[in-house]
Amino acid sequence: MGLKDELLEIEKGFWLAGVEEARAHLTEEVMLVFKQMKGVYPREQVAQSMSDPDRCGDLRLSDVMVTQPAGNLAVIVY
Repeated sequence: MGLKDELLEIEKGFWLAGVEEARAHLTEEVMLVFKQMKGVYPREQVAQSMSDPDRCGDLRLSDVMVTQPAGNLAVIVY
């Protein structure tokens, strides 16, 4: 599995799998860039925001792009 596919699976887990999946993959501080929520937030606040299992029942990600500017950093956008 390539980096793009691996990150896409993790990203889908954030939207569909809930709090425990988020905790397993988020860093202590999380940078979010959404129209309604942007900035740096604590892991637990972001994880708890994923507690509603019905929030993204029909998830579709399009125009997915991945870049890896450093060995320990990757960015996925869609």
